[in-house]
Amino acid sequence: GRKVLALGFEDSEWVMREARGDAMKKLVEDLPFSYQDGGYTYEDAELLGQYWGSNTWDSKVAITHLLIAGQGKVVQAALKSAKRGN
Repeated sequence: GRKVLALGFEDSEWVMREARGDAMKKLVEDLPFSYQDGGYTYEDAELLGQYWGSNTWDSKVAITHLLIAGQGKVVQAALKSAKRGN
């Protein structure tokens, strides 16, 4: 966070990529946050698991990884489609 504040958002993009890459290497139980911290519920993970053709656990991990990677819009779009039944 300090690097981003010191460099400014545009100039600190490499810091974010590095931090995200480091976080993705961690074991699931050591990730810096979970799908719930992103505002998603167990029911969301369950629905996305069905939509993605996986189980709820894998869906929770996938949501968390997508959020860490800065791909929250992918999760939002998938959840919207899953709720519509597409």
